[in-house]
Amino acid sequence: MHALDPRQRHGCGCDGEKTPSWADGASLNCSCSGLQLLSIPPALSDRPIRSLLVQSAGMQILKSSDLNCCRRDLQELTLEDLKNLTHVENGILQDMSQLRSLAMYRLTSLNDIPKEVFETHLPRLRILRIIHSGIRRIPPLNLLGDQILEMVSLKGNANLRFLHPDAFQGIDSLRRLDLSRTAITRLPTRGLENLEHLLLQDTHLLKVFPAAFHFKALQAANLTYPYHCCCAFSHPAAHRPEEYASYQEKLREVQARCSELNTSQVMLPGHRRPRGTGWEDLLLQDADETFHQDNVTLLPGVLEAVCGDLARPRPPVSCSPAPDAFSPCEDLMGNWLLRLAVWLVSVAALLGNGAVLVVLLSPRRRLSVPRFLMCHLAAADLAMGAYLLMLAVMDAVSVGSYFNYAIDWQNGE
Repeated sequence: MHALDPRQRHGCGCDGEKTPSWADGASLNCSCSGLQLLSIPPALSDRPIRSLLVQSAGMQILKSSDLNCCRRDLQELTLEDLKNLTHVENGILQDMSQLRSLAMYRLTSLNDIPKEVFETHLPRLRILRIIHSGIRRIPPLNLLGDQILEMVSLKGNANLRFLHPDAFQGIDSLRRLDLSRTAITRLPTRGLENLEHLLLQDTHLLKVFPAAFHFKALQAANLTYPYHCCCAFSHPAAHRPEEYASYQEKLREVQARCSELNTSQVMLPGHRRPRGTGWEDLLLQDADETFHQDNVTLLPGVLEAVCGDLARPRPPVSCSPAPDAFSPCEDLMGNWLLRLAVWLVSVAALLGNGAVLVVLLSPRRRLSVPRFLMCHLAAADLAMGAYLLMLAVMDAVSVGSYFNYAIDWQNGE
């Protein structure tokens, strides 16, 4: 009777072990599963391991030594359905220079990931997924590196309420961000200048959407409320009036300086423009979180690139869900004829039915059954008139900017 392989006793196995080590694709795809698995065996294979799946295991702590079996060559790491996992040790991602994809699915008992876990350099990381887990906060992801993440998915984390203000700052290559079905109330915008696709579906607690000019490269947005689509991308001036006015004023000053650059004497390469003008600082000054770079002295070629970028028209953003008849954008009532009719009907209903009630409830008259029923009818019409008047007043208050009030009003806040 043959003894069991130690890896089989731990519920681990690898595909492709029979392939000759000199053949193409000789690296292995390994998986470990089973409630009896409390740690990953230190010797899964004597061959390079390309991907590792740890699924439905009983481990409570993911130790920093658990991945010693494959640190050097591992490209894909997936942790899935680890219901008992409550803690991830620091150093778990240390020295994983080939890692391209890190995925965590349904780690329901994991409430927090220490920021020290991300304090490592992963130069090849492209995809980070933490989906349907129990995490409540995300530390700054730029600890992993500033040019590595192309896609971050944090969807389905119902307990995720807090994102660090600098969670995405410095990740210039981030193109896709998914925060759907989370409980966040604020979306940090630093680091999202190059974002192309934003997903915020079923994120009902995010009631205030950031100003559109924070997303300079955004092409598509899938949001929760249709009002966010029209306020941020169709009517930015009415969405954040003060912030938008400040941004436009700064933009006009920058454009004026760009015109000055075009008419000024051409400088030789390698020479700096005198610091006395101060307009390099104006281009990149961090005011009201509009520009998120430090003040620097730029070479003329870089200045010309910035000016050219300002002159380039922005393509329209494809945003969903779009406003409709039941979720209007600018006005609660679609046109002035309807608005006038509502005012007339509401005032007439209040005055007319109020007069009827005064007459019917007069002490000089005996309250008979017909009069009692007429009182009920007049009271109902009076309530309808009051409701119409309330709608008319709300419409008057929010003319041209209904999207700024719609979410709170519809939720009764």
